Amino acid sequence: MTPRLPVLYGVVRAVGPPGRTPAESATVLAAAGVRLIGIGGPPGSGGGPPAGGEAAVAAAQALGARVLVLGSPEAARSAGADGVHLCGPTLPEPSARGLPPPGALRGLTARSEEEAERALRDARASFVAFGPIFSGAGESTGLAALERVAKGRRVPLVAIGGVPVEDVGACLRAGADVVALGRALGGEDPREAVEAAAASARAAGFEPGFRGRVYLLGFMGAGKTTVGRALAARLDVPFVDLDEAFERLAGRTVREAFERFGEPWFREREAELLRGTADLPSAVVALGGGTFTLERNRQFVLESGVSVFLDLPFDAIAARLAGKTLDRPLFRSVEEARLLYDLRLPCYKMAARAVPLMGSESVREIVDEVEALVAFGSGG
Repeated sequence: MTPRLPVLYGVVRAVGPPGRTPAESATVLAAAGVRLIGIGGPPGSGGGPPAGGEAAVAAAQALGARVLVLGSPEAARSAGADGVHLCGPTLPEPSARGLPPPGALRGLTARSEEEAERALRDARASFVAFGPIFSGAGESTGLAALERVAKGRRVPLVAIGGVPVEDVGACLRAGADVVALGRALGGEDPREAVEAAAASARAAGFEPGFRGRVYLLGFMGAGKTTVGRALAARLDVPFVDLDEAFERLAGRTVREAFERFGEPWFREREAELLRGTADLPSAVVALGGGTFTLERNRQFVLESGVSVFLDLPFDAIAARLAGKTLDRPLFRSVEEARLLYDLRLPCYKMAARAVPLMGSESVREIVDEVEALVAFGSGG
């Protein structure tokens, strides 16, 4: 699956004034809204992150960013990074030591149109960076060359090398999917530069961040709330859990509402909360287990955003429920839960997207899968 990448890609080794650690630089970038960050030593220093690189990876990931180590697959793996950005146009052989696993991002770098053509044919690559577009080590390739390379791309294309923030839009119009910024983010506070780069992208018709609503659905125990919170943090958008929102506003639990007012009353309140998400330009919404089973709710979700079914088999759900008090409004035992699951499953399968799960995946792995399925701000 070709990954969808954010429009802006920040390179830490060129970020921040002297004295700022890589972790501090990565944190500043992630806090400013940069969702793809590359970490490496100074140009010419060789592969791998600088001293403190592992802390930098963890700091940026904690704020929802995906982090690449520049130059070294082995260092990327050991640092717990989300992938590697190699300095050349070819990936190591699959047997090479330390090569990131298939799910990790794998970036290549091309410094000529010939190298770009070769790199863009490698099906294992997640993206190809082409440049330097304006300046940097070597002769500048320019926007015209970027436009020619973009016509033959099969994976996301990154414009890299000396790009001023005001020219981000020009790179995107030329065909780049992502623009890498290094020295342009090197001030005392890079937030202004990030905002200027985002403004340039918007002026060219490209949204630099996620826009839209993601509705997560599935049975109890599928991970909607946990995954939803993590996904919202990564996309830097609000998170809404319909059950939690109801209980907060109503001052009572879902079960208490069922017992006092009945299911029809609860479903009406739930539908009102669901319709209220239309006021959020961007959000991740965790639906209740039964929300998507009602036709009017299903129609609203399908028209208002991207619906994603967290498709966890019931056996895995039952294992997660083991030892817990099953005091839900519509079931009190695993047997009753199974009957309800079977009844709801056909509705769940009407979602626009589905993420097949086994139950052994980490939250980060699931978020990666969901993010790859939803429309993420990209020029491609």
